[in-house]
Amino acid sequence: MFVLIVEDDPTVSESLRQAFAADKHESLAAFNALAGLELLRSHPVDLILLDINLPGGLSGYAACEAYKNLRPQLPVIFITGAFTSDADARLAYHMGASGFLRKPFAVEELFAQQIPLLDKLVLLADIQQNDPWRAEIGCGLHRTEADDVDVPLRSRLK
Repeated sequence: MFVLIVEDDPTVSESLRQAFAADKHESLAAFNALAGLELLRSHPVDLILLDINLPGGLSGYAACEAYKNLRPQLPVIFITGAFTSDADARLAYHMGASGFLRKPFAVEELFAQQIPLLDKLVLLADIQQNDPWRAEIGCGLHRTEADDVDVPLRSRLK
């Protein structure tokens, strides 16, 4: 898995990179939304961790919208210490977030959110690549395996 971390605090960013490296995942860090967009265009990103309060004129919300325009199915988990209300979480999900974590958080909490999501995406991608007919009609998948996944196949599985 390749993770893009868009976080302006170098300590948080490096801690996350180390946690993913320890779990055998590659990661890159960007310290503002525009740098994240450039990395997204040039790397095979599987997941974005995105702070809301970023320098450089583009908030995490605006960045999420830009990232989703470029890669609509890409999971984005917001990580924030400044915007922590329930209204902030609702806005994040409205903008297309797959998860929302309030800082400080335990790495285990992050992994608990991202691993089931990615497992579902990997399952659907594998079926689509290895058996297009099954992917087309949704054979072999139970509805619960795709309930929370926003991919083109989702409409065919319900």
